[in-house]
Amino acid sequence: MTGTSAGDAIAVRPVGQLPSDEAHRPFLVASLAMATLVGFVLGIHVPLGRLLDAGSPERSADLLHAHGQVQLLGFAGLFVIGMSLRLMPRFSGSRIALPALVPMTLWLLVGGLLMRALVLPWLSGDTHGVLLAVSALLALCGSGCFLLIVFSTVAVDARRFDASSLAFISGASMLFAASVAGALGTIKAADAGMRSLPYLTNNAVLQTELFGFLMLFILGVALRAIPAMVGLPRPGRSASLLAVTLATAVTVLAGSLLYLEDASYERVVVVVADAAFFVLGCMLLALAWQAGALRQAANRLRPASQPHLWLVRSAFVWLVIAGILTCYFGATSIAETRLPGVLEFDAVRHAIGAGTVTMLIAGMSLMILPEFAGDRMTVNRQNQLAMALVLLLNAAAALRVLPSLAGARWSVDERNLSMALAGSLAEAALLAFTVYLFRLMWRSRKANEGTHGI
Repeated sequence: MTGTSAGDAIAVRPVGQLPSDEAHRPFLVASLAMATLVGFVLGIHVPLGRLLDAGSPERSADLLHAHGQVQLLGFAGLFVIGMSLRLMPRFSGSRIALPALVPMTLWLLVGGLLMRALVLPWLSGDTHGVLLAVSALLALCGSGCFLLIVFSTVAVDARRFDASSLAFISGASMLFAASVAGALGTIKAADAGMRSLPYLTNNAVLQTELFGFLMLFILGVALRAIPAMVGLPRPGRSASLLAVTLATAVTVLAGSLLYLEDASYERVVVVVADAAFFVLGCMLLALAWQAGALRQAANRLRPASQPHLWLVRSAFVWLVIAGILTCYFGATSIAETRLPGVLEFDAVRHAIGAGTVTMLIAGMSLMILPEFAGDRMTVNRQNQLAMALVLLLNAAAALRVLPSLAGARWSVDERNLSMALAGSLAEAALLAFTVYLFRLMWRSRKANEGTHGI
């Protein structure tokens, strides 16, 4: 009877469609490939080019914008999407809905990002403008597919709806909203002969992707999983309130920035944007407190997984740093009736991106991915990998955030050198993590093929 059921399940699944337990793998593979082959490479190439006075400023600007999108959506975004495909059904008691849209989401996002990073910097004129709009539309279609998957999975077919479900729906909605703003802004910029989005429009898109999409998904996973690891009660209504407040604040911030860019530059709107930025800082601090990684009551992890918690703790240390910086920059901007400066936004963005997001990706993956769990059943080098990642990624985050905080106190060459070193350390860390994970995936695939052959 068991054999018949398994055979029926194989027969029913469409050809080429991955089992639900493996749907995350292509996203993780694409994410790490984008990070190690494109994102961090650009993060090293751009400051080195400036340091050595090589390359045209126009191309460097294109590569800088591409670096930001590849890291936010290609590395962090695809990894978060892949992990959500694995965790959403478990959290909500459902299956992944609309499975045919899963590969479409992947290829649309990857196609748009690769066009942005590998093709556009080398083009000019009308061709550049057309393909810039096409890349934005591909990202929009991909984010739309993901929103449909998330909504159908956690709201339509789910047996449970909690704070994590709310965070997932809000995060997917924020990604779609950022893609809409990016697509409309890109079409307008291309029509005006510009090579990229105007500063405030681009900043609105980046803040929505970072605080709205990534942080809401991190909230949905962290407040569900981490309290149990550190012996604390899981937050209930406060987690839902945090998700709603975070989504509201980033919506107000992005809307204010778009209004200032497209409508009128008014002082009251500047203050509203500053206040929203300050609230976002408070929400980061609240998330760090509620997750509990820095106020551990007990260690519920098995000894083999305990070293991995240092990555998670480091991630939340950087979240606290980002929260303090955001509150400080928001408060001083309110007092001076101005928007936070370019370097202030940059410091917060990289404290979260290079510090919190990258280390959470590594730490949570080591603890919850089945590939690493199976590896812990045998002699392995996960502890050494975890500690190497802690050292390399913390150093990379510090070297990337410090130039923005130093500002004019550092020379341009000193800032570029620090950023290039940060990118090199992060590249080394992610390469080590990627090689280890890909080796486990390959071993698991060969083992499954052998089992099916029997």
